[in-house]
Amino acid sequence: SNIRTTTRSVPTYYVPEALVPKIEQMRQVMSDLDATCITPPSNDDDDDDGDKHVSSHGRNQSLMKMNIVGIKGGDEIELKQRKNHGARLFLRAFDVNHGGHPALGYTIVSQTPGKLKMEYQNLPSKDIRTLVQSGVPIKEEPTEEIQVAYTGDTCALGLLKKKNSKEENGKSALYLQQAFTAPLIFCEMTFLDVDNDEDDVSSNKKKTKKKRLLDQTFAQERGHMHLQDIVPVLTSHGWDILSDDNDATASTDDTTSTTTTTTTLSNTNSDPSSISNKSQIIFYHLSGRHGPASYALSQILKSNVLPPKLLERCSVSVASFLGEEIDNNDSVQQEEESGGGDETKINILSLVRNDGCISLSDYAKYIWRK
Repeated sequence: SNIRTTTRSVPTYYVPEALVPKIEQMRQVMSDLDATCITPPSNDDDDDDGDKHVSSHGRNQSLMKMNIVGIKGGDEIELKQRKNHGARLFLRAFDVNHGGHPALGYTIVSQTPGKLKMEYQNLPSKDIRTLVQSGVPIKEEPTEEIQVAYTGDTCALGLLKKKNSKEENGKSALYLQQAFTAPLIFCEMTFLDVDNDEDDVSSNKKKTKKKRLLDQTFAQERGHMHLQDIVPVLTSHGWDILSDDNDATASTDDTTSTTTTTTTLSNTNSDPSSISNKSQIIFYHLSGRHGPASYALSQILKSNVLPPKLLERCSVSVASFLGEEIDNNDSVQQEEESGGGDETKINILSLVRNDGCISLSDYAKYIWRK
């Protein structure tokens, strides 16, 4: 309704095709709710109780207008643009694993038409036309850039690189690989529970390992990601995040100075795992059991699960966890106003970016300053 009233355009939703009937039912129910109005009884009404009447025809039409398009893993859809800057945008879907529930991950890719080949750039238009008519390819291959990736709701099984991509859904597996070359990746991470007690004795090690396994199994059964799933997923896609060889990392970064992954369409089937790992990751979908924000972020850092090379490129969406932090901030301000505040105390809210996320490296510095 908000999109309809603010932009006057009907939004389009690309969803797993198995969910289309359910979403259509939801839309109809919400439309009826949106159109429902309470009207006073008419003067001709014989009832004396004065009850108001509920009508589902209070408006000529509902504001709940939307285009629902069912797609499946491996599908590619060109997205409409209000302004075309020479590049076309495509949505690519890949299959994930949400505990049996229909779910997809997505990438958005920009495609730029190939330029006129160097050897033909100084030819007159007449000669170029002749070449085209004779079937000579005069343009370079189109190039594409993976702009952003979104994993959707999934467990680790849905994101691990497929070993036999040709035997499974070839395009879906390819789009999954491409997702982990995007400069910005929205990756779900629901559960954080990690037993990292430094006082554990050897007799408790088996218990610790069992607890960790149960936590990850719990996440997998519900179709969600666990903190300890992140590194295995990324390394399966060729991310070099475990080695301490800074020189190797620097040399790899030098070979890819652009902020986006650029490939030619003729080379689409090449292994994207060789791309430099310069991607930024935003973790989202944290379980409410891990709030408030400071507790969740501290749990991630204390676990030592994410290696330093990865930690510096990760942020966590915490906008829904800031209620207690805001209350604490109000109390700190009251202390300062009364002259009893601690000048060394740092406000975690100052770390929240405009997108509602906090960088893990920024939070680590915040912890050290405290």
